[in-house]
Amino acid sequence: MRVLAVTHSLGCNGAAWALCRVLVAIKDAGGTVDVIYKGNEPFAEYLQDHGVGIIAQAQTRQYDVALVNTIIDHGWVEELAAFLPVVFWVHEGASYRDNEIRLAIKWQQAFRLSSRLVFVNKVNEYQSESVFKSFLGGIEPHRVLHVNYGIDIPVQARVRQNRESPGSSIISVGSVYPRKCPDDIVDAVTRMGNPKIHCTFVGGLDWMHLNGQSMKDSLAKYPALFTLAGEIMDEQQKLRFLRDSDVFCSASCDETFNISALEAAFMGLPLALSDLPCYQGIWKHGVNALLAPVGAIDCLTWNLRALTQDQHLAARLGRAAMQTAAQYTLEENLRGMTDALLQAVHDPVRRPG
Repeated sequence: MRVLAVTHSLGCNGAAWALCRVLVAIKDAGGTVDVIYKGNEPFAEYLQDHGVGIIAQAQTRQYDVALVNTIIDHGWVEELAAFLPVVFWVHEGASYRDNEIRLAIKWQQAFRLSSRLVFVNKVNEYQSESVFKSFLGGIEPHRVLHVNYGIDIPVQARVRQNRESPGSSIISVGSVYPRKCPDDIVDAVTRMGNPKIHCTFVGGLDWMHLNGQSMKDSLAKYPALFTLAGEIMDEQQKLRFLRDSDVFCSASCDETFNISALEAAFMGLPLALSDLPCYQGIWKHGVNALLAPVGAIDCLTWNLRALTQDQHLAARLGRAAMQTAAQYTLEENLRGMTDALLQAVHDPVRRPG
């Protein structure tokens, strides 16, 4: 299979990482893969190291199918659909829709022209049944696919030291900007009033200035409580951060799946998460995670205090979270995306030209 991919970003984010793993798998299986991309973000080098071409433009006749990654790149669908069947991989959630609703007509056009639409959550179909449902009118059901993200963490990377006392290390993974609500985590940690607690933020800091002044004040006032580790490209280093932590926390106001939470769970960490629609059927309060309403800092504080003080609760939820995460394999993800591409190639109705 000859695949032409398009993306605006090869930076350290879930959509870029998911794309890279699919493209490398296709290349390793004997396929031909090139990516139209302009920039020098870290995953560009990763793709080139694995034999995937980074190009500025392409001769479409050299490919069987196009893969357009993220709704931000919707304009490429119309440009390529006249020449190639297009698989449109949509990673975004409600916050992006609400912020960019002016693009609704263009999204509808891109959805209509795509041979296959891929959304990232098949458990509750949150994107297609909620976020973008109003834009999918007239789209045949067989063209709308759902492929879960998947993870593949070696067993040796998941070996954690036995904790003889309740944990005190909290980790949050993801870019430190408003959608992730890092200010709520900072507020909750300071409210815990425990000087032995330490919270580490692993993720890009480019948009740090958009967070509230209260967060900046707290970071300055309580430097011993927080570490801003920044963006970590080395996967093994990120896994070490997770392995050496006791609790994973995400206070996001919007997600579609949250790969980082899945990775943390697979490492055996108990989860303190926002109660989001995308988590329905995956993360359940008191069963395999502790959930708090978005913005309910008192509830988030209670959840973090419980997971750092009650060793038995943390261990029970950590084991349950690991069992849940083990269901989301990279193999399933790669099979689903490969199937979407093959469906597009062999669809006689929507063949360009």
